[in-house]
Amino acid sequence: MAVAELTALLGEDHVSTDPVDLKVYSKDFYTPVAKAFLGSVAEAGILVLPANTEEVAAAVRIANKYRISVTPFALGTNMASNAIPSKEGAIIMDLRLMRGVKVSPEAQAVTIQPAVSFGYLQSILNQYGLKVPSHIGGGQGGFIGNWMQANVRPWNAMGGMTDPVITAEIVLPTGEIMRTGSQAMKDENYKEKNPYVRMAFGPDIVGLFRGSIAAFGIVTSVTLRCYSGGEAEKRLKIGFKNLESLMKASDEIQYHRIGTATLGVNRENVFSTITTPVERKDMNKKMLDQIKQSLSEWILFINLEGAKEQVKAEERVVQKIVEKYGGKDVKLSELLMERLDEFSTHHGGAQIRALAEPTSMIALWCQVPRTHILQFYNDSNEKMKELDIRHPTTNEPFFGRWFFVPHDRGVTNLIGVDLDFTVLEEESFRKAKEFLVNYLPIMEKNYGAIPLVMGPLADLILMPSYTDLLKALKKLIDHRNIMNPNRLIMGMENIHLTAEIAGYRTGLKKYFKLLKKALETDGQNIGDAARKMINELSEEIEKLEKLDESHYTTSLEGYQRM
Repeated sequence: MAVAELTALLGEDHVSTDPVDLKVYSKDFYTPVAKAFLGSVAEAGILVLPANTEEVAAAVRIANKYRISVTPFALGTNMASNAIPSKEGAIIMDLRLMRGVKVSPEAQAVTIQPAVSFGYLQSILNQYGLKVPSHIGGGQGGFIGNWMQANVRPWNAMGGMTDPVITAEIVLPTGEIMRTGSQAMKDENYKEKNPYVRMAFGPDIVGLFRGSIAAFGIVTSVTLRCYSGGEAEKRLKIGFKNLESLMKASDEIQYHRIGTATLGVNRENVFSTITTPVERKDMNKKMLDQIKQSLSEWILFINLEGAKEQVKAEERVVQKIVEKYGGKDVKLSELLMERLDEFSTHHGGAQIRALAEPTSMIALWCQVPRTHILQFYNDSNEKMKELDIRHPTTNEPFFGRWFFVPHDRGVTNLIGVDLDFTVLEEESFRKAKEFLVNYLPIMEKNYGAIPLVMGPLADLILMPSYTDLLKALKKLIDHRNIMNPNRLIMGMENIHLTAEIAGYRTGLKKYFKLLKKALETDGQNIGDAARKMINELSEEIEKLEKLDESHYTTSLEGYQRM
């Protein structure tokens, strides 16, 4: 039995089938929405806590033996159901014991394991004068689970221009351990690993696992590029009347290559994160309105780092730019300014967001070209007005908590919205679901791309050749479909291969033509069996012509038949 073998491997304290233990691994922020669209949500069957890569690999081999699906879990801060089981009775691979950090100051790099959070990593790097390559994720959010496997984008110029992941160690669905880049050498040939070259032997393999949502394997460690922050740091908070003014100022700041991080958020976003639910409940409406009105409609955070003279010079340039577009320094009470600082760095984020409202939430975000940001924002707000979406606790019109993150020096932008609702109120839940359905066409109309594409969404919005390749890779790497099944792509059990079908169809057509030609030139000597074969070929070709191309993927067999 799988449980007995896992217990023998990891020990009784590291394996559980207790429903109380498993329940907490079977839901997150997104679960009510997932239930609404999928009908039900799977629950875990076995919980395991491996302590190292070798134990992860051995546990995966056991899962493979019994064909039990595996879902990795690290810190549990993801809000898109990535860390909850996608198949009933799955093994939850809780990696919280794997918290290793190895800093290489000379290379300005660090190797970390899955349970290393942004905050913990930064506390270690502080000792070496280094910074994390991303500010997104919250102090307690995991880098590997969020940034690496779920494609969460950074809003840091040092990590936003290029992918800071250099190499990775991965347990494949077979239970084999694989290392990428310059650390891919056999152990007996290369005992001292060099993890600092990403593309060393052939193609960029680590990129395959970036954003894969563990569909191709469990990432057990990554080596990341860090950066030195310099002797001085300053975080500016500038208020604007509208998104358009904020974007113009942000564009000019990006153009001059100023700052290591830039983030724009709307008033609702800031208000719900610098005031707690308890305060909003205890304060009278007049006090709450005063706090809200003291905030600008939009606030731009700009992080400056470097030599003292450099930071001072950049601050002067920023002030000239923002004044041109009506920007003004944000002024709040000492307590609220302290919370605002926390929110604007990796130390805030998820833990403050979790306190935002005692309700459920949909977090929607996508990458949009600079030229379509305003249209995307306006289209989304129009849809919220049309649906008459209201705040679940105040019942006032609610247009979401928006954020705006320039990427690649402003060429593209990450924009998103958090929408609160409550499953306790049917109308609130219905409107949230309806907006979610409408969000995709709004995104497509404005040339948006979702960094995190999951399951049914892949076939719905992506071109067949792209999903075909993903499915073919999934079938090649995980032919038993045990690693987080249906999370990245759906329908692994019904794969029809494009080249195989196309090649087969082409071969039939050629054979059909040859037989017809033979019948026309020498019909007297062709018997009834040949005529029957022609009819059968005609029917088979007609049937293949009707096949839905969205079911296809590529295959070697297909090319061999062509």
